[in-house]
Amino acid sequence: MKMNCFTIYTKSYEKRYCEKSREEQRKKMIEIVRTLLQTYLQVSVAIPDSTCIVSIPKGNFKCGAVPGEFIPKHGEPPACYYEYQMIGDDRIQVAWFVLAGVRYVAGVCIYLETPYESRIRYRYDIILDLLYKADYWSTVSLKEETMQVLIRKKNNELTLFTNNRYGEPSCFRFDSDKRKFVTCQASSLDNYKRIKSTVHTHHLTIQVCQHQNKLALTAINNGTRMHATWNRKYRQIEYSRCASCAEVYDTQLPTYQSLLHHNSYYYNYFNDFFYQNMCY
Repeated sequence: MKMNCFTIYTKSYEKRYCEKSREEQRKKMIEIVRTLLQTYLQVSVAIPDSTCIVSIPKGNFKCGAVPGEFIPKHGEPPACYYEYQMIGDDRIQVAWFVLAGVRYVAGVCIYLETPYESRIRYRYDIILDLLYKADYWSTVSLKEETMQVLIRKKNNELTLFTNNRYGEPSCFRFDSDKRKFVTCQASSLDNYKRIKSTVHTHHLTIQVCQHQNKLALTAINNGTRMHATWNRKYRQIEYSRCASCAEVYDTQLPTYQSLLHHNSYYYNYFNDFFYQNMCY
Protein backbone atom coordinates (compact mmCIF):
# COMPACT_ATOMS: atom_id res chain seq x y z
CA MET A 1 0.00 0.00 0.00
CA LYS A 2 1.79 3.14 -1.22
CA MET A 3 1.25 6.19 0.96
CA ASN A 4 2.47 9.72 0.25
CA CYS A 5 6.03 9.36 1.54
CA PHE A 6 6.30 5.68 2.51
CA THR A 7 4.96 2.20 1.69
CA ILE A 8 3.34 -0.31 4.03
CA TYR A 9 2.59 -4.02 3.74
CA THR A 10 -0.09 -5.77 5.80
CA LYS A 11 -0.99 -9.29 6.86
CA SER A 12 -3.59 -10.97 9.05
CA TYR A 13 -2.70 -11.60 12.69
CA GLU A 14 -4.16 -13.42 15.66
CA LYS A 15 -5.43 -11.13 18.37
CA ARG A 16 -3.92 -11.36 21.83
CA TYR A 17 -5.78 -10.69 25.06
CA CYS A 18 -4.76 -9.86 28.63
CA GLU A 19 -5.28 -12.79 30.97
CA LYS A 20 -7.05 -10.88 33.74
CA SER A 21 -9.09 -8.23 31.96
CA ARG A 22 -9.59 -10.19 28.73
CA GLU A 23 -9.09 -6.94 26.88
CA GLU A 24 -6.98 -6.92 23.73
CA GLN A 25 -3.33 -6.19 24.39
CA ARG A 26 -1.93 -2.81 23.37
CA LYS A 27 -0.40 -2.69 19.90
CA LYS A 28 2.68 -0.91 21.15
CA MET A 29 4.75 -1.16 17.98
CA ILE A 30 1.99 0.22 15.78
CA GLU A 31 1.79 3.21 18.12
CA ILE A 32 5.57 3.67 17.97
CA VAL A 33 5.71 3.44 14.18
CA ARG A 34 2.90 5.99 13.83
CA THR A 35 4.71 8.39 16.17
CA LEU A 36 8.00 7.85 14.33
CA LEU A 37 6.45 8.59 10.93
CA GLN A 38 4.68 11.68 12.24
CA THR A 39 7.90 12.95 13.81
CA TYR A 40 9.94 12.39 10.65
CA LEU A 41 7.35 13.55 8.09
CA GLN A 42 5.79 16.30 10.22
CA VAL A 43 2.29 15.28 9.12
CA SER A 44 -0.51 13.25 10.67
CA VAL A 45 -0.13 9.56 9.77
CA ALA A 46 -2.60 6.68 9.94
CA ILE A 47 -1.51 3.07 9.38
CA PRO A 48 -3.64 -0.05 9.91
CA ASP A 49 -3.09 -2.37 12.89
CA SER A 50 -2.33 -5.18 10.43
CA THR A 51 0.87 -3.43 9.24
CA CYS A 52 3.81 -5.84 9.11
CA ILE A 53 6.39 -3.90 7.02
CA VAL A 54 7.02 -0.16 6.76
CA SER A 55 9.36 1.02 4.00
CA ILE A 56 10.52 4.63 4.51
CA PRO A 57 12.59 6.27 1.75
CA LYS A 58 14.98 9.14 2.43
CA GLY A 59 14.72 12.44 0.61
CA ASN A 60 15.32 12.10 -3.16
CA PHE A 61 14.60 8.35 -3.07
CA LYS A 62 11.37 6.43 -3.67
CA CYS A 63 10.21 2.95 -2.71
CA GLY A 64 10.89 0.14 -5.17
CA ALA A 65 8.78 -2.88 -6.05
CA VAL A 66 9.79 -4.94 -3.01
CA PRO A 67 10.29 -4.08 0.69
CA GLY A 68 13.66 -2.50 1.41
CA GLU A 69 14.28 -1.43 -2.20
CA PHE A 70 14.87 2.29 -2.73
CA ILE A 71 15.53 4.04 -6.04
CA PRO A 72 16.92 7.55 -6.67
CA LYS A 73 14.10 9.81 -7.88
CA HIS A 74 16.24 11.76 -10.30
CA GLY A 75 18.32 9.13 -12.05
CA GLU A 76 20.96 6.65 -10.99
CA PRO A 77 24.56 7.68 -11.74
CA PRO A 78 27.08 5.15 -13.04
CA ALA A 79 29.36 3.31 -10.61
CA CYS A 80 26.89 3.55 -7.72
CA TYR A 81 25.86 0.51 -5.66
CA TYR A 82 23.89 -0.44 -2.54
CA GLU A 83 24.82 -1.99 0.79
CA TYR A 84 22.32 -3.45 3.25
CA GLN A 85 22.54 -3.67 7.02
CA MET A 86 20.26 -5.44 9.51
CA ILE A 87 20.02 -4.05 13.04
CA GLY A 88 17.75 -4.55 16.07
CA ASP A 89 17.75 -8.40 15.98
CA ASP A 90 17.04 -8.29 12.23
CA ARG A 91 13.94 -6.16 12.76
CA ILE A 92 15.29 -3.06 10.95
CA GLN A 93 16.94 -2.97 7.52
CA VAL A 94 19.02 0.00 6.35
CA ALA A 95 19.73 0.49 2.64
CA TRP A 96 22.92 2.45 1.96
CA PHE A 97 23.47 4.14 -1.40
CA VAL A 98 27.20 4.33 -2.14
CA LEU A 99 28.71 6.73 -4.66
CA ALA A 100 32.37 7.76 -5.02
CA GLY A 101 33.16 6.22 -1.64
CA VAL A 102 30.44 8.17 0.21
CA ARG A 103 27.52 6.32 1.84
CA TYR A 104 24.04 7.85 1.99
CA VAL A 105 20.98 6.35 3.67
CA ALA A 106 18.56 5.50 0.87
CA GLY A 107 15.84 4.28 3.21
CA VAL A 108 14.87 2.26 6.25
CA CYS A 109 12.59 -0.78 6.36
CA ILE A 110 10.90 -1.88 9.61
CA TYR A 111 9.63 -5.47 9.99
CA LEU A 112 6.90 -6.37 12.51
CA GLU A 113 6.05 -10.00 13.28
CA THR A 114 2.89 -8.87 15.08
CA PRO A 115 1.52 -5.47 16.20
CA TYR A 116 2.21 -6.57 19.81
CA GLU A 117 6.00 -6.71 19.35
CA SER A 118 8.16 -5.50 22.23
CA ARG A 119 9.51 -2.01 21.62
CA ILE A 120 12.92 -2.98 23.05
CA ARG A 121 13.91 -4.43 19.66
CA TYR A 122 13.09 -1.19 17.86
CA ARG A 123 15.29 1.70 18.95
CA TYR A 124 13.25 4.78 18.06
CA ASP A 125 16.25 7.10 18.34
CA ILE A 126 18.43 4.93 16.08
CA ILE A 127 15.79 4.87 13.33
CA LEU A 128 15.32 8.65 13.46
CA ASP A 129 19.09 9.19 13.48
CA LEU A 130 19.37 7.17 10.26
CA LEU A 131 16.50 9.07 8.60
CA TYR A 132 17.99 12.44 9.58
CA LYS A 133 21.39 11.74 8.00
CA ALA A 134 22.49 13.96 5.11
CA ASP A 135 20.47 13.61 1.90
CA TYR A 136 21.93 12.49 -1.41
CA TRP A 137 21.56 15.11 -4.16
CA SER A 138 21.70 13.81 -7.70
CA THR A 139 23.80 15.59 -10.33
CA VAL A 140 22.18 13.71 -13.23
CA SER A 141 20.21 15.70 -15.85
CA LEU A 142 20.03 18.94 -13.87
CA LYS A 143 17.81 21.75 -15.13
CA GLU A 144 17.76 25.49 -14.52
CA GLU A 145 16.04 26.50 -11.28
CA THR A 146 13.31 29.11 -11.70
CA MET A 147 10.86 30.93 -9.49
CA GLN A 148 8.43 33.76 -10.06
CA VAL A 149 5.90 35.58 -7.91
CA LEU A 150 2.50 36.31 -9.46
CA ILE A 151 -0.69 37.85 -8.07
CA ARG A 152 -3.94 35.90 -8.14
CA LYS A 153 -6.48 38.12 -9.94
CA LYS A 154 -9.40 36.97 -7.80
CA ASN A 155 -8.07 38.11 -4.42
CA ASN A 156 -4.69 39.79 -5.07
CA GLU A 157 -2.96 36.94 -3.25
CA LEU A 158 0.78 36.53 -3.77
CA THR A 159 1.60 33.15 -5.31
CA LEU A 160 5.06 31.68 -5.80
CA PHE A 161 5.73 29.27 -8.68
CA THR A 162 8.99 27.29 -8.62
CA ASN A 163 10.81 24.66 -10.64
CA ASN A 164 13.80 23.04 -8.95
CA ARG A 165 16.93 21.59 -10.54
CA TYR A 166 15.11 18.32 -11.15
CA GLY A 167 12.26 19.95 -13.06
CA GLU A 168 9.78 19.47 -10.21
CA PRO A 169 7.15 22.27 -10.10
CA SER A 170 5.78 23.60 -6.83
CA CYS A 171 3.27 26.27 -5.94
CA PHE A 172 2.97 28.32 -2.74
CA ARG A 173 0.57 31.07 -1.66
CA PHE A 174 1.50 33.81 0.77
CA ASP A 175 -0.40 33.60 4.07
CA SER A 176 -0.33 37.19 5.32
CA ASP A 177 -1.56 36.23 8.80
CA LYS A 178 1.24 33.72 9.33
CA ARG A 179 3.67 35.79 7.25
CA LYS A 180 4.92 32.82 5.28
CA PHE A 181 4.36 30.82 2.11
CA VAL A 182 2.29 27.64 2.35
CA THR A 183 1.85 24.97 -0.31
CA CYS A 184 -1.20 25.21 -2.54
CA GLN A 185 -2.70 23.76 -5.71
CA ALA A 186 -1.86 25.82 -8.78
CA SER A 187 -4.61 26.83 -11.16
CA SER A 188 -4.29 28.05 -14.74
CA LEU A 189 -1.75 30.86 -15.24
CA ASP A 190 -4.59 32.87 -16.83
CA ASN A 191 -5.87 33.41 -13.28
CA TYR A 192 -2.69 35.29 -12.31
CA LYS A 193 -1.05 38.57 -13.23
CA ARG A 194 2.53 39.76 -12.94
CA ILE A 195 3.51 41.79 -9.92
CA LYS A 196 4.09 45.51 -10.48
CA SER A 197 7.59 45.70 -9.10
CA THR A 198 11.14 46.18 -10.29
CA VAL A 199 12.01 42.86 -8.61
CA HIS A 200 12.49 39.95 -11.01
CA THR A 201 12.31 36.89 -8.78
CA HIS A 202 12.81 34.16 -11.34
CA HIS A 203 16.61 34.48 -11.30
CA LEU A 204 17.17 34.53 -7.53
CA THR A 205 18.55 31.58 -5.59
CA ILE A 206 19.60 30.96 -1.98
CA GLN A 207 23.00 29.57 -1.05
CA VAL A 208 25.51 29.62 1.80
CA CYS A 209 28.16 32.30 1.32
CA GLN A 210 31.44 30.66 2.34
CA HIS A 211 33.11 34.03 2.90
CA GLN A 212 30.43 35.46 5.22
CA ASN A 213 29.40 32.04 6.56
CA LYS A 214 25.69 32.81 6.25
CA LEU A 215 22.77 32.48 3.83
CA ALA A 216 22.71 34.87 0.91
CA LEU A 217 20.44 35.62 -2.02
CA THR A 218 22.41 35.38 -5.26
CA ALA A 219 21.76 36.00 -8.93
CA ILE A 220 23.61 36.02 -12.25
CA ASN A 221 24.48 39.61 -13.22
CA ASN A 222 26.66 40.36 -16.27
CA GLY A 223 27.63 36.69 -16.45
CA THR A 224 28.82 36.48 -12.82
CA ARG A 225 27.05 35.12 -9.75
CA MET A 226 26.73 37.99 -7.26
CA HIS A 227 25.02 38.79 -3.96
CA ALA A 228 21.56 40.31 -4.42
CA THR A 229 20.31 42.72 -1.74
CA TRP A 230 17.13 44.75 -1.60
CA ASN A 231 17.40 48.53 -1.43
CA ARG A 232 14.20 49.50 0.40
CA LYS A 233 14.58 53.20 -0.28
CA TYR A 234 14.81 52.86 -4.06
CA ARG A 235 12.80 49.59 -4.19
CA GLN A 236 15.26 47.71 -6.35
CA ILE A 237 17.80 44.90 -6.15
CA GLU A 238 21.46 45.86 -5.89
CA TYR A 239 24.33 43.51 -6.77
CA SER A 240 27.72 43.08 -5.15
CA ARG A 241 30.64 40.85 -6.13
CA CYS A 242 31.63 37.85 -3.99
CA ALA A 243 34.52 35.65 -5.11
CA SER A 244 33.50 32.65 -3.00
CA CYS A 245 29.89 32.59 -4.26
CA ALA A 246 31.05 32.91 -7.85
CA GLU A 247 33.32 29.88 -7.37
CA VAL A 248 30.71 27.59 -5.77
CA TYR A 249 28.04 28.19 -8.40
CA ASP A 250 28.01 24.47 -9.20
CA THR A 251 27.34 23.47 -5.58
CA GLN A 252 24.09 21.52 -5.25
CA LEU A 253 21.23 23.53 -3.83
CA PRO A 254 18.34 21.89 -1.95
CA THR A 255 14.97 21.45 -3.64
CA TYR A 256 12.13 23.78 -2.69
CA GLN A 257 10.20 20.86 -1.17
CA SER A 258 13.11 20.09 1.13
CA LEU A 259 13.27 23.75 2.12
CA LEU A 260 9.64 23.51 3.08
CA HIS A 261 9.75 20.27 5.07
CA HIS A 262 13.27 19.83 6.39
CA ASN A 263 15.14 23.13 6.46
CA SER A 264 13.03 25.66 8.32
CA TYR A 265 15.94 28.11 8.65
CA TYR A 266 16.36 28.33 4.87
CA TYR A 267 12.61 28.50 4.37
CA ASN A 268 12.09 31.28 6.94
CA TYR A 269 14.87 33.28 5.28
CA PHE A 270 13.09 32.77 1.97
CA ASN A 271 9.73 33.87 3.47
CA ASP A 272 11.21 36.97 5.09
CA PHE A 273 12.76 38.13 1.84
CA PHE A 274 9.46 38.04 0.00
CA TYR A 275 7.55 39.57 2.89
CA GLN A 276 9.95 42.50 3.04
CA ASN A 277 10.32 42.97 -0.70
CA MET A 278 6.89 42.19 -2.09
CA CYS A 279 4.43 43.20 0.63
CA TYR A 280 4.14 46.94 0.77
